Amino acid sequence: MKLFDEGIKITKEDILEFEEKLNTKFPEAYVDFLLESNGGTPEEDLAFDFIDIASNKKNSTDIREFYIFYPEGESSMMIL
Repeated sequence: MKLFDEGIKITKEDILEFEEKLNTKFPEAYVDFLLESNGGTPEEDLAFDFIDIASNKKNSTDIREFYIFYPEGESSMMIL
């Protein structure tokens, strides 16, 4: 998948710091994604279907942008 407007490169330490602040652990595949591209805008919208477990009905959605993380001190939308 080609992304435009990717975020600045971040490190594993940046991600660990953010996980600690959120008291959570990201899946390894998401960590790999952040290390490779740190978010951005897909070349084309990513459409997919899913089953809503509350209603057991099929829903459709798309992804137009992946969130970008910035280490503390950088101008940002989300500060690690």
